[in-house]
Amino acid sequence: MLDVLLSIVFLTLLGFAIINGRNSRLGIAEKPLIYNSVVVQFLLNICFILFLLFTIFLVFYNWKLLAILILIGLIVEPFLIIPLIEKLMALALARILNNSGHYRE
Repeated sequence: MLDVLLSIVFLTLLGFAIINGRNSRLGIAEKPLIYNSVVVQFLLNICFILFLLFTIFLVFYNWKLLAILILIGLIVEPFLIIPLIEKLMALALARILNNSGHYRE
């Protein structure tokens, strides 16, 4: 059960790390507007740091699980996890902006 929970956390953090790496290299004109938000940039940077720390933890906890998760992550992330994370980030950012009064439909 603990391995399943660790796997879910690792794959989610891997998705955030991939999104952060993919969008940090883009120019300002190429980057989607959601990634220009300071809140989203802060979230992605924090998740990247957590991903690095969690990877170090998994190396010592169970390196075989880490190897399997990296393989699964590289296959599944672009098609399943990343689109889900991007939709959740868009919904969360819209809710934050709605509550602050800076966003109108």
